[in-house]
Amino acid sequence: MRQSEAGAGVLVVAATGILDGTTAWLLQRALWRDLPATTVVDLSDVPVLGIAGVRVLEGAAARARAEQRRIALVTRSFSVNRVLRLFALDVRVPVYARLADAVGGTRGLHTAAGPSVPHSRQRHQ
Repeated sequence: MRQSEAGAGVLVVAATGILDGTTAWLLQRALWRDLPATTVVDLSDVPVLGIAGVRVLEGAAARARAEQRRIALVTRSFSVNRVLRLFALDVRVPVYARLADAVGGTRGLHTAAGPSVPHSRQRHQ
């Protein structure tokens, strides 16, 4: 996991490789520390999202909601989008195709339960 700041109060956590039961703990560790007002999880380099990865993302979204913080996801992968859709995570957390859009878009969100940009639902219907 790579972590970087993308402006004041915005943390980008970038995952790489397969995100499954053997690697999801790395993402969980990155997302369960003190976090700023906005966190963007960049899944652009994740070819496979397993159930353990989904659970980590669901937990991070629930925590963000409870703490009134913002969270967003980034992916262009058809297979990752498909998994997000299967678990309806794409309707609970904004999903963007580009990191720049996610960073810019999260500035307009109020909470993790706020308006989303479910590009995966629009594209694959």
